[in-house]
Amino acid sequence: MINLISSELYRMKKSRCFWGVCIFNMVFALLTYVTLDRIKEIIQNESPIVVGDTANTMSELSANLSEMDILDVLQNMYGNTNAAILVSVFICVFVLGVYPCGTMKNLVGKGYRREEIFLARFLVTEFGAVVNYFLTALATLIGGIVYMGISELNSTFFYDFFSYVAMNFLYLTSLTAVIIFLGELVEKIAAGIVISIVGILLGSYTLMQLLDLLCISLHIQFQPSKYWIITIIQQCPCRDIPAEFITSSGLIAGFWLLVSLIGGMLYFMKKDIK
Repeated sequence: MINLISSELYRMKKSRCFWGVCIFNMVFALLTYVTLDRIKEIIQNESPIVVGDTANTMSELSANLSEMDILDVLQNMYGNTNAAILVSVFICVFVLGVYPCGTMKNLVGKGYRREEIFLARFLVTEFGAVVNYFLTALATLIGGIVYMGISELNSTFFYDFFSYVAMNFLYLTSLTAVIIFLGELVEKIAAGIVISIVGILLGSYTLMQLLDLLCISLHIQFQPSKYWIITIIQQCPCRDIPAEFITSSGLIAGFWLLVSLIGGMLYFMKKDIK
């Protein structure tokens, strides 16, 4: 098991996709501040020559942008699944890339226990995703200090910042497990990426809302969206997270993590690897 984990860590260290996703997510977080700064500058330059409702709208927009801080940018990266989109590409490439080149067939043929093979890939992939999300949070914090100063960096800020990061590590770890499981089902990198981005990250929230409406129309007292990991990620507040939300969301994230891990392991143990 240790040898399998070591080999997977080496493969991840040599993965250009992994490092590319890390760099791009960090750059994207920094560019968010540049974009906000540029929009503020444009609004300030245009405000003297506009009148009426347009001026009021631009004034409100300028005020809203001025109120945005580091936590709001971090929520944009985590809560809107911007960071998760690229991480899902890394997950699919890393998990499924061993099939076309025959690496997985060789591992299975060498007599390793299948559950150990899957668990090693699962743990290393989760580790790589967490590293990516950590670097994203770090870039967001450093970019905020550069563009917004240190005036807001007090004990309350750091409590909210690390609480939000910690909860999203749990949510996004669960989301990573779901993507790994679905990737194992399709075994194709392109299909895995499409399903992960279009199906899970972009489309599943809308689908859950439609299921909620269906349950309401059938007079069923149940809301599927409340128990879906993407809904939890989007609804998590970046400040003063309620204790009830922490408990309920933690249980839901743990549920999807265990279901995906157990389901993926059982499927991998029985499937035919060509």
